[in-house]
Amino acid sequence: MEASRSSPTRTAWGSSSPPPRDERRPAPGGVMWRIPSARAYNDAVGRWRFIIARAGGGRLRAATSRWMTGPRRAVALLLGLAVCVGFPPTVAGADQTADEIALGAQAAKEIESQYRVVTDPAMVERLTRVGGVVARVVDRQELTYRFKILDIPGVNALGVPGGWVYVTKGMMRFVRTDDELAAVLAHELTHINHRHYYIQQDRQSRMMPAIVLAAALSVLAHSAAPLAGVSIATRGALANYQRDLEKDADLTGISFLMKTRYSPVAMLTLMEHLDQVDKLTGQPDLGPLYQDHPR
Repeated sequence: MEASRSSPTRTAWGSSSPPPRDERRPAPGGVMWRIPSARAYNDAVGRWRFIIARAGGGRLRAATSRWMTGPRRAVALLLGLAVCVGFPPTVAGADQTADEIALGAQAAKEIESQYRVVTDPAMVERLTRVGGVVARVVDRQELTYRFKILDIPGVNALGVPGGWVYVTKGMMRFVRTDDELAAVLAHELTHINHRHYYIQQDRQSRMMPAIVLAAALSVLAHSAAPLAGVSIATRGALANYQRDLEKDADLTGISFLMKTRYSPVAMLTLMEHLDQVDKLTGQPDLGPLYQDHPR
């Protein structure tokens, strides 16, 4: 499942020309948003986020935090793979890209040896279709993007260096629209495009690689109990995928969505959905909650 790299970049309005200045776009739920410019949209998003946070007693902030400590945690935990497989630190240019692809291939092999890849035609078609649209507007077109579904009930997603994007079966069931699925993928593709792996690698270069890999696979499975030998201190250090990288993934992901037919507001409705479900269930971890969630 690979996204074509030859298709031209299209704007959010589905044409190669800039959108009309006063163009309106529908948000999920039928709300119409006036988007005269990216800056104006970002300002509107900021106000919208503030209003929801105030109305929900800060729950949106909590949902955002869980997004960082759930799906993002797995990304952070995989950072030790470079040491595990013997790859060198960051290098420049083509060598860096080759390094990313080699690292991603090794990580993908390891992940797919642990978890079954879903082959359901309808689910695969949906992910490939939505992923292909988003992949065509990202900055790094030298990479080939591969989208796969892991047979894991937890709500999770994972971007791997070199262009591999994994979405769990639970996440595929959790997102209510293609717009929200696109938001998940835009977020993951930003991590790949901005080489967040290497930034995190520098920050966590002293982590024990074997523990990091084991913990990464554990998080993907949403294990109920921590792995033996993984200390509380180590898990705590890896729990939060750096907030600045997450903010970058959110904002850049929104800018990617604005270049597609999918609504950028879905990035926010997705967070809201996570928060609403969590409030109803009282569960701090959404992982195993959606194994029976309807399609």
